[in-house]
Amino acid sequence: MDLSLHTLLAGPILRRAEPKQVSIWIACSIPVTIRAEIFRVADLEPISGTQNKNDTEQAKPIGLGSATCIRLRASLYWSRNRQTDSTGRN
Repeated sequence: MDLSLHTLLAGPILRRAEPKQVSIWIACSIPVTIRAEIFRVADLEPISGTQNKNDTEQAKPIGLGSATCIRLRASLYWSRNRQTDSTGRN
């Protein structure tokens, strides 16, 4: 019987969302660095019946963030990753 843990144990969990920042929680079985990007939905999804000028490869993130995990137990690492608005817009 294999008792090894998956790397991702829980999450990502949206913990808090504000106009200028988002907080995401994640739990892992090993230490990792978490990197996240925030995109506007309108930049990713074409409007019905039209061609969107931005596809997912061209859309630019409006928020970026990264964080390392802290050790809570032998096989439990936790991270709180905050992404902030990189455009200065609400």
